[in-house]
Amino acid sequence: MTISAKESVRKDLDDLFDKSEDRLRVWSAIVKAIEAGKYEHLKGNLRMFYRVRVSNYRAVFTRITGGVLVTRIADRKDAYKE
Repeated sequence: MTISAKESVRKDLDDLFDKSEDRLRVWSAIVKAIEAGKYEHLKGNLRMFYRVRVSNYRAVFTRITGGVLVTRIADRKDAYKE
């Protein structure tokens, strides 16, 4: 399974963290959680998306042919805001 991210996810990580080590740590934890199946469906209109929680952060992703596409990483309180 391939796990990829939209370009906006890099901006999300840059906005959340000053240090590249922190960005890498959170990204690695998200990848491990997805590979381990520790995620849930979103509800309502967003049913096609999934969420995974890592510490105080949420990653929102969808399944694509051959893998997963991470569409957003945000603080838990801001994860579902437009």
